[in-house]
Amino acid sequence: MMHWIRGAFAGLLAVFCLAAEGKEADLSFFPFVKTVRMSSAAVKDGMGGIIELDAEILTQAGNPLRECRVFTDSGEPVRFVVRKSSGEVRKTRRVPVEAELAMTGGNTGLIRTRGKLSPGPYTLEIWPGNAYFAKFLCVTARMPSGKERKVLDRASVFSFAPPYPMVRNMVEFFAPAQAELTVEFSPGQDLPQKILRPDDTINEAWCTEELTDVRIRLSRKETCKEIAPLINRYSLEYQVDHADHLSIISIQAPLVPLTGVRMSSRTPFLFRQVKIYGGSNPVDMTLLGEGTFSRIAPGDLLQVSIPESRFRYYELHIDNRDKSPLDDMEFSAEGPRLELVTEAPAENLLKLAYGRKAGPGEFPRHLPEKQVRCLVGKGRRNLSFLPPEENDFPVVWYWVAGGIILAGGGFSAGYMFFRNCRNGVKK
Repeated sequence: MMHWIRGAFAGLLAVFCLAAEGKEADLSFFPFVKTVRMSSAAVKDGMGGIIELDAEILTQAGNPLRECRVFTDSGEPVRFVVRKSSGEVRKTRRVPVEAELAMTGGNTGLIRTRGKLSPGPYTLEIWPGNAYFAKFLCVTARMPSGKERKVLDRASVFSFAPPYPMVRNMVEFFAPAQAELTVEFSPGQDLPQKILRPDDTINEAWCTEELTDVRIRLSRKETCKEIAPLINRYSLEYQVDHADHLSIISIQAPLVPLTGVRMSSRTPFLFRQVKIYGGSNPVDMTLLGEGTFSRIAPGDLLQVSIPESRFRYYELHIDNRDKSPLDDMEFSAEGPRLELVTEAPAENLLKLAYGRKAGPGEFPRHLPEKQVRCLVGKGRRNLSFLPPEENDFPVVWYWVAGGIILAGGGFSAGYMFFRNCRNGVKK
């Protein structure tokens, strides 16, 4: 009987709360809290606060917009929005240079450009008509004074047909001003055999035959500053299980949004096909993305992008059919950098409460134009947090019980009214 009474009371209380102006100034809803500090000068100038969400907060708050609240030290709520942080980053882009390769011999040629080359770093991509080739490439620059200088010496370029889904035909070099570039291909019998399977050898015909119908693409590398999303990088703990042709890397990651996985290895290899799976438990996982790892030069980037996800467990399935399993691997992950942007608070000392699903709060329509980054302290358990009682019913059942009581009362009143009316008619 007491549960029914409590249910009716909870239903009436919920209706009253919905009708009232809801301001969540009660810290007992949140199990964790952090101290946030803004400068007094920023508060006087009406600046908004930028609170970066670290892995500790993101692990406890799956939806920061619902599971985070900001209060002043005196308990007044501070409205905020959640956004992905961005900043000024240095990016490299390739600017195409109109050029063509005029072959002057079976394995030599001259790069002709429409205008004079400006000094700087360049990228050269090569597409010969040969189905297979494995060569060493040398690029020589001839200055206007007549002096010649090698700007690229014995760079390996090759192309293999299936089952090798790998073409390495891009090289980089630095060209002096107004230089005339010549290229020379030499046999590549001594290309590193360690990047192939143990039972594979490079066919001599790939190295000695002349190249035909060679096409090139020349690009100048430029570095510029752009506004781009910032990312967080996380170190991952993992276990490796090697099989004959497959290595399964089991990763336990923090519950933070991830958008890609990186791998580093000191062992050179031609290519490794990889599939990435994710799930809330190690048994039931879904395919998130797939790609190819290749590590021929030390600077090769080994990265596979995945849709933004938030799982506890991930698995990387790496195909080892081109070589024995890799043992010297390290894995990391990256995800977007999230932050809370508050309205201008009345005080410089704030509290960030987080970690438990709360009802909708109040969010600003317009943020201050001036914003300043806040100093965020370490997270600690909130002593005023009141966890739900173990024997207590969920709040939704109180709503149901209250609705049943109200419906029963309405039915009883209607029945009595109908009965009285019927008795009056009989009289």
